[in-house]
Amino acid sequence: MLDIRFKTGSEGPHHDPYAYEEWTIKSDDPRLTDPDLKLTIHYGLGEWFQLSSVGYTGFKFLKNHLLEEQWGLSLNRYIETVSGYTFEQIKRIYRKVNRPFCRECMVYPKSNQISYEQGYPGEELLIHSKCGNIIAADQDMSYII
Repeated sequence: MLDIRFKTGSEGPHHDPYAYEEWTIKSDDPRLTDPDLKLTIHYGLGEWFQLSSVGYTGFKFLKNHLLEEQWGLSLNRYIETVSGYTFEQIKRIYRKVNRPFCRECMVYPKSNQISYEQGYPGEELLIHSKCGNIIAADQDMSYII
């Protein structure tokens, strides 16, 4: 089974925050690699990826802009070693598993049937335009902290 975690937030100084996204990928398929091995990929102020396992924290591979192509190739190799999938496939799997579901209509709405509305400060609501039901919400705490 593939365990994909996705986290976003802000980093940097309080007066000039910078958004980041972090992916953690782990597969418990023993045919691929060590079942405790996981890969963390960080895109933000600093871009890096790191392999880690139980009792082992690997070296961070920092993105050097002069060797950007080499960094991307090695990242893709590590992702395929850990999970058996490419990074684009990982993103697609994550989106499909976490897509919004309308409990009133009992369907997965298509993207053109979803509208985005603003709620409280930092809150974004996904509304199924067919029935008007709120199907998901996202809260960015940096707006209120």
